Amino acid sequence: MPQRPAQPIPTIQPTAKADTFSSSTADKSGFDDMLGDVTYEMVSLEEPVPGLLHAVFDVKNFYFADRIDRYLLFERGKQGLFIDLGHPQLTGTEHLDAMLQRAEVPWSNTDVAITHFHADHVGNLPYFLSQGGRTVYHGTLPQVNEEFCRDYARVIGWPDALDTCWEEFRDTLLYIMQVQQPSAPHATILHDGDTISVGDWTISTIETPGHAPEHLCFGDARKKILFSGDHVVDAAPSLVQFGRNDHLLDHFLNTFPRLKAMDFETVFMSHHEPLYGADHIDAFYEYMIGKFKKPLAKRIEIINQLETATAKEVAASAQRSHGAFDELEFGMRVRRIAMTFSYLEYLADKGQINREEDAQGVFHYSLI
Repeated sequence: MPQRPAQPIPTIQPTAKADTFSSSTADKSGFDDMLGDVTYEMVSLEEPVPGLLHAVFDVKNFYFADRIDRYLLFERGKQGLFIDLGHPQLTGTEHLDAMLQRAEVPWSNTDVAITHFHADHVGNLPYFLSQGGRTVYHGTLPQVNEEFCRDYARVIGWPDALDTCWEEFRDTLLYIMQVQQPSAPHATILHDGDTISVGDWTISTIETPGHAPEHLCFGDARKKILFSGDHVVDAAPSLVQFGRNDHLLDHFLNTFPRLKAMDFETVFMSHHEPLYGADHIDAFYEYMIGKFKKPLAKRIEIINQLETATAKEVAASAQRSHGAFDELEFGMRVRRIAMTFSYLEYLADKGQINREEDAQGVFHYSLI
């Protein structure tokens, strides 16, 4: 199937609270709290293209999405490849069995290609492994440990994160980034251009960092079909950056000229109805890119008002029109700062604002 052999993956064991693959009960990112009132219903399971099953879920009371789409590529009776897996409290697990049953494929001949490690995409990975699923294909994962978390707390200018709320801050970062991954016997790291074949499908790996550092899209050039994960979404900008050298927004925006050149005719997304036609798809890309203009301009306006500010100070100022920043749930505060950090780093990368690091490792931003 893959063009590269399985590679050992370093295991990072910062705390059990970051373990996506055993339990989410110790989640400190606030994600578990968002699932309390969630209800879901599978509203369709169709075969829009031969060898592809597409399940659609209507999800209510989930902060991040009201729709989840799941996919299975298959060669009937022989092998299957899921694109992501869903989450037990957002999609259940029954659809995975139903899709394989319809494709007449046993679990023992089934793999999964992970677009990224956010919980709504990999929450069912323990079930996949328990049922005898084979290989977990995924992108290169960020190497996250306590020093990474401490450096990020310094960079954004949040001294309390290094002191009174250190454990909560650390565990929140580790959970959001989902740093503990499947064991090496189950895992194969994919790089840009690597391919996976299933029946008459040959999907190529497209590295698309942005929504997550490890994010991948998968495209079949002959069929002109793209599985875009959360890289292509109809949602407010929500890129979160934790690494000082990630430059995620810049990388994210730079992926679209390449995707346009690939001339896909269909895009299957994770939270939206499919897109059809190259012109429509290109217009959707531009629509997404355009959504960043307002939040970027807002951060410049805030820096102009504050003269010089840290990422935390800019995030708190941006929140004021919606309520007090400190009244936000802790995990949401972490996400809001990380989002602002991605904006500020992009503006600094493009020479639109200054970035200076002080002796304590704090980044300060100011107008040029």
